[in-house]
Amino acid sequence: MRELWNMRCSVPTAVLLQELGELPLAVEWKRQALRFWSALTALPETSISKQAAIDDRAAAQQSNMQNWAAEVLTRAQQHGMNLTDADGNMLPAADESAITAMAATAAQQFVDMNTRTALSSA
Repeated sequence: MRELWNMRCSVPTAVLLQELGELPLAVEWKRQALRFWSALTALPETSISKQAAIDDRAAAQQSNMQNWAAEVLTRAQQHGMNLTDADGNMLPAADESAITAMAATAAQQFVDMNTRTALSSA
């Protein structure tokens, strides 16, 4: 990709992705996971997919298990999003604009961190 865009090898990947308007993979994962979580919350309580998510969330909280639900909950909390209520019921992540804003902030933090690292090692 660097050759296609005529960029030097020394350009950090984070900067390259930002120039191309793409999100870093870690940020895109967070965005897609939050969208998936929100879609699950909209399903009826009888949905097998929603029940699986509820079970995974419960297992993560009760036995300190690391699964996808635990990862989504942890990442959301890091960005100030609460995905469960006091009773442990699933809450939607937020509307699409809030998820996009979170992704933009996380992407900028990723770029800043990688640019500082590249500059300090040069």
